Amino acid sequence: MKSAKLKSLKRLTRILGLSVFLFLVACEEDPINVDDRTQWLGAWVCNETSGDFAPQSYTITVYEGVQLDEITITGLHNEGTSWTIDANVYNRQLQIPSQTVDGLTISGSGSINSTGEQVNMTFTFNDGTGADNVVAYWTR
Repeated sequence: MKSAKLKSLKRLTRILGLSVFLFLVACEEDPINVDDRTQWLGAWVCNETSGDFAPQSYTITVYEGVQLDEITITGLHNEGTSWTIDANVYNRQLQIPSQTVDGLTISGSGSINSTGEQVNMTFTFNDGTGADNVVAYWTR
């Protein structure tokens, strides 16, 4: 009789141990959403080093977009503060998906340095007369 109780107790211990393990695995926390936009936000001086209008220097401003990976850039390619485009950021990478705003088409990519003080980027800008391939860097 004692051995039957011992077997039942061992079985119950295994079941409880497995239940606790499954509970802990099932309660694993979701990954934390990190807002990578903060390092990109604010006013920048954009210096174009190559392209049809290079060299030129002008101010742009970066704002938060709706999504955690989205920013809005005003004034790129010296188009003025009312010209805004959307871009996506992940960590130190920037991606401007192809988009047409006010008849002007742009796409490109870039990266921010580890101190958050400079962005190197390339983008293609087309106002309908042909593609302007631009290399630029931003500084604070």
